[in-house]
Amino acid sequence: ADVVAVLLECPEVDVNMRDDRGTTPLNQACYDGRKEIVKLLLDKFETNLSIKDKWGDTAQSSARKVGHKEIYAMVQKASQTKLSRSLRR
Repeated sequence: ADVVAVLLECPEVDVNMRDDRGTTPLNQACYDGRKEIVKLLLDKFETNLSIKDKWGDTAQSSARKVGHKEIYAMVQKASQTKLSRSLRR
C-alpha cells in the first residue's frame, strides 16, 4: 500500500486508468482482497466507483463475487457517501 500511495501521488498517474481488461486499480484491489489499497483509493483519491471491467463488474461487484465482504462493505459505504454528497449540491 505504501508503494501504491507513492505512485498515485505522481501527477501523471490516472487512478481511474484501465488496463486491457478494463480493470482499474480499485477493481483489481477489490478482486484481490487488498483492503489497505482499497482504503487508500477510496479515502485519498477521486476514484470512479462505477467503472466496469470487460466482464461488466464494478469494484464493488468484484469484491462481492469473490467473497471479500469487508471490502464490499467499504466500497458500498463510499458509494453511498458519494451519492449523498452529490444530492446535497
